[in-house]
Amino acid sequence: MQEKFNEQNYAEAGGYLREIPFRDIEYLPVTCSHACASVNIVQGGGPGLHEELCNGEGNIDMKKVLELCPSWEQAMTKGIPCTVFKRELDVACPELAPFLSKAGNQSHDVHGKETKVQLMLASNQLFV
Repeated sequence: MQEKFNEQNYAEAGGYLREIPFRDIEYLPVTCSHACASVNIVQGGGPGLHEELCNGEGNIDMKKVLELCPSWEQAMTKGIPCTVFKRELDVACPELAPFLSKAGNQSHDVHGKETKVQLMLASNQLFV
């Protein structure tokens, strides 16, 4: 379930995420995923949207990002603290990762209201 979700995110990212083969993922974030994605984008050095964060070729420049946001250095060098669950738990309870993601986002109001299409897809998955 998470593998398919990651593949869809990568496909829709338009080159902003660097490719990480699913089998190479040691930890799969279900909370702090926006921070993990941001670090992935900066470390990947792909295309940038804001000139002040880019090099001469239009790609993200890590030095410029760290000058603007020095607090990101810890996440890029030491990683982001996480809680680790065994893979068997994800297999036994595939609803756990989406639940934790939504629950984690509730505390800082990131989770947006689902669209009708998202609600229909979620409902369909319950009966498949």
